[in-house]
Amino acid sequence: GARPSGRKEDRCLDSFAGMISKGKRTQVSNSSTRSDSQSQVLDQTIEYLTEAENKERLGEARVLDLRESVKQGDDVLEFRKRCSGMEDLTGIITSFSSHRHPSIEKHFAAVERKETLRSRVGSLRHILSNESLQLFPDFLQRKSLLRTLGYIDENETVCVKGRVACEVNTCEELIVTEMVFEG
Repeated sequence: GARPSGRKEDRCLDSFAGMISKGKRTQVSNSSTRSDSQSQVLDQTIEYLTEAENKERLGEARVLDLRESVKQGDDVLEFRKRCSGMEDLTGIITSFSSHRHPSIEKHFAAVERKETLRSRVGSLRHILSNESLQLFPDFLQRKSLLRTLGYIDENETVCVKGRVACEVNTCEELIVTEMVFEG
């Protein structure tokens, strides 16, 4: 499926595709030839992409219509409907004057930074929340045991037994406290 290579972008794409397929088939032994050829393709690609960006800014860019490539299958109607919706959104977006603003990259960078920070704050909030603690279920079980034994009340206030257990300086505070209160 070779394309006619009359247009500049077709020549650039053909050259780039040829470079990729050639690289897959054979190894070029002379590294200077390879780097010169690669830099030439890279320069052509950058030039093509720069021209395409300028055409897009001026509203002269051709829109790729994928609807024609889908001929059969169950999702054809849904795909064509989504393509039409995407085409409508593209028209709306390019009609905004902000789309062609000279400092749009700076504004997008600020918005991206803000959204990145917002996402980071959300993840830090989750990390600091009780739900993310790995030992939280164990903590709840221990608290329930202290409530059952009378060390804390239903409002989670420390009772007399709890205060005595706090003052015991051994590794078995609960056992010593139970011995004191049970006699």
